[in-house]
Amino acid sequence: MVAEEDSAAHTDQEADHTPLCEEQRDVHQVLQAADGEIINLDDIFDIIKAGEVPGVEKLVEKFGYDVLVVRDRHGYTPAHWVALNGNVQMMRFLIEQNAPVDLPCLGTQGPHPIHWACRKGHAAVVQVLLQFGIAVNVADFKGLTPLMTACMYGRTATAAYLLGMGASNNLTDINGDTALHWACYKGHPDLM
Repeated sequence: MVAEEDSAAHTDQEADHTPLCEEQRDVHQVLQAADGEIINLDDIFDIIKAGEVPGVEKLVEKFGYDVLVVRDRHGYTPAHWVALNGNVQMMRFLIEQNAPVDLPCLGTQGPHPIHWACRKGHAAVVQVLLQFGIAVNVADFKGLTPLMTACMYGRTATAAYLLGMGASNNLTDINGDTALHWACYKGHPDLM
């Protein structure tokens, strides 16, 4: 069992106030079921963020696989929100449904879902993603790896797990910073 460091659910508003994905769109997209019923993407993401697998299963039955591959107005996938909220059961469901769990955000930084799990210290979600085959050193658009993200946010258990799984502590981001640099800069002595 892998330790969790943050169990609070997170909302769309929290992501709006982070530099992770700054591009915003005011488009209200919808999906239409075979019977003509329409659902707004915001409603889809609310159900996904609630974290109830049966609710998402009903969405897939009604609206099809597209429910699992859509992006919200900020460019995030369902897997991003599942990773941020640390929902292991839902992440396993997404993987079982062949939903994309390693696409970057469409914003300026391009974090993958594993980066969001590392940001919040959801090592169990990181474990599921790595077991699925996500690269332990996958970088976002600015070169940040999951290990750098864990060190940036002081997620000691997650950083230790990543190192145990082969994460490189010598990689650098676009500014030449390593995971150790981020731990020092952000004031996390337990990661130095």
